[in-house]
Amino acid sequence: MPFITILIGIAMILNKSSLKIRQRFISIVFAIYSLLLLGHLRYSNNFKAKKLTQRIYEAYKLGINKKGGGIISELVDFPLLLLFGEIGSYIFIISSILVFLVLATEKPVKDILLFLIQPFKKINIKKKKKNLRVLRMTFMIKMKKKQRTMIY
Repeated sequence: MPFITILIGIAMILNKSSLKIRQRFISIVFAIYSLLLLGHLRYSNNFKAKKLTQRIYEAYKLGINKKGGGIISELVDFPLLLLFGEIGSYIFIISSILVFLVLATEKPVKDILLFLIQPFKKINIKKKKKNLRVLRMTFMIKMKKKQRTMIY
């Protein structure tokens, strides 16, 4: 993320008027950043009892080890955790990702959610239930045969 920000800054300084940043690009960048926040939230929640300077140092170490989102994510996640708690922070970040996806794709939330759910719809639940019934029936038949052989 910082690399992209630096490149945009340099390009804006060099090309002053010819560089136009679109809403779609900004939305995609913020959606990616929100994903980083989401990934860092579990680490940030682990060291909730520490002081701010210790939290920043821990976030720095995580960022160096390519875990979590680093210092910037910690500076955003810390207030979120204080304001909303863990579950509220997850809800807030996921909803912000959805908003940024709506802005980037210019499609309604319904279409985006249907697209995200589509791979899970391919799993045929009825077929799995039927297979489960068949497995139960074969198990019951085998058990009855074992009982018959034990009696005789």
